[in-house]
Amino acid sequence: LQRDMGLLFEGKYENLLKYALSFTNNSQFGEADNNQNKALAARAVISPVEYVSIGGSYLKSTVPPQLAGADEDERIRYAAEFEFDLSGLTLQAEYIKAEDIGSYQTGGG
Repeated sequence: LQRDMGLLFEGKYENLLKYALSFTNNSQFGEADNNQNKALAARAVISPVEYVSIGGSYLKSTVPPQLAGADEDERIRYAAEFEFDLSGLTLQAEYIKAEDIGSYQTGGG
């Protein structure tokens, strides 16, 4: 069984822009597509000059609820990235934010 089966569109515009957009089945790892939930992911990176890259990404997905009768669980991810790579000096930074909404946040212990 495979994970993340779906459509992927990716490309680039000269050396300035790289992009990717995917629409996948969002099943759990090692499981067949067992739900109506799908995931949408996007990423873009621009390089205004050869040694600088700035990018961002976004993911939104829904999964079946962990509690019977609950609404679907929703997962949203945002990320930003930066890279400076010149003459053997590389600086990188990344920021990631996650929002999880749904029944899998209940319980604990």
